[in-house]
Amino acid sequence: MSLLHAALLGIVQGLTEFLPISSTAHLRIVPAFAGWEDPGAAFTAVTQLGTMAAVLIYFRRDLLEIAVAWLAALRDPARRSDPNARMEYKLPFLLSGGAALRLGKVQVEANARWYGKVNEFDLYSSDSVGIALAQVEGGPPVRETVTLEPVPMAFGSIVNIFLGASMPVSQNWRVHLGFSTDQSPLTDTETIFREVNLIGGTAGVSFRISRVSGALGLGFQSGKSPTTTVGVEPTVVDTKLTVKTFQLLYSLAVTF
Repeated sequence: MSLLHAALLGIVQGLTEFLPISSTAHLRIVPAFAGWEDPGAAFTAVTQLGTMAAVLIYFRRDLLEIAVAWLAALRDPARRSDPNARMEYKLPFLLSGGAALRLGKVQVEANARWYGKVNEFDLYSSDSVGIALAQVEGGPPVRETVTLEPVPMAFGSIVNIFLGASMPVSQNWRVHLGFSTDQSPLTDTETIFREVNLIGGTAGVSFRISRVSGALGLGFQSGKSPTTTVGVEPTVVDTKLTVKTFQLLYSLAVTF
């Protein structure tokens, strides 16, 4: 590989790393369209290390402040209130696993994800205060100070599953069916965030003809949130969030 090709692929890696599309795929597609040789796994790994190094260099001051505050908090408990020293990890612990087997012509897959419980904590809070004007009957508006309450959050222990099956109907075509659950880990919290437990399914076909392969299908999800009371007296209403989604799923690939 020439130095020019390496430089151009490094630019492609840097520009596409932060897009929700695989930068590794771009490093494979660009040489294929340009007629260059495949850069290989080693080159791809090195360019990704370069992207990581660029991020570390750009955020070097923030990372240094966090490291210094955290180390200082180990010796001085009073420093542990510093946001840079807390480094609290409040996302649920996730454990996933799956299995696949073949029953005659039918291929079956099963996956499960378990989310661990996290006790209630303050998602965010503020020491700032707000100002409100309250209208007193028969008098002028009264200025009041409003304290901003913390927003609590908690996660419960749940398990989500996915079941899928596919079967060939000809040499080039297969049919696919799937079922999934998507329970929300939110629990024991009275905030603007809603707990919505979803169930869904997919159905479609896939094909491979010569160097062209692809898939076409439909997906859906449906669920409701528990009834939540919103508003302040005297205007209080019970609300419920209903989610229904339908998706068109498709893909197309060409082998070079």
